[in-house]
Amino acid sequence: MGINLTLPVRNRVAQADVARDELQVRQTQVRLKQLENQIRAEVEDALIALQRTRAAYEAATQTTRLQQQSLDIEQEKFDVGLSTNFLVIQYQSYLAQARSTEVAALDAYAKAKVQFERSVGSTLTVHNVSIDEAFKGVVQRVSSPVVSPPIVPAAAPAR
Repeated sequence: MGINLTLPVRNRVAQADVARDELQVRQTQVRLKQLENQIRAEVEDALIALQRTRAAYEAATQTTRLQQQSLDIEQEKFDVGLSTNFLVIQYQSYLAQARSTEVAALDAYAKAKVQFERSVGSTLTVHNVSIDEAFKGVVQRVSSPVVSPPIVPAAAPAR
């Protein structure tokens, strides 16, 4: 006669470790998704700011051209005696203000461009910076200042 007793031996420590690890994996996945969403929002915000500041710069440039034309017309009228020096000075003031606005718009555009390059990680590529050259301390080319803003992409980046 014999008794056969089967008792399941459970490893509660191992089960707790598995549950904790599964929870950590899920938390990491959630953090990764939040980071992806944050990066996507940052890139989209930077692109919108870049497009907005580009449009503001173009509008300021057009305003400057129009103010220059208005000043030229008023100067011609003054030259033939149909205007006063007060009006000519007033148009010169308008032109100076338009130029100041254009410079401020170009500054805002440059800052938005830098922010966009930073958010998409293309700063080094855009400015032809080589990590190898920087590490060696030898630069093969000279950087040149930006004369006018480049064309901004029209559509949002692919998701």
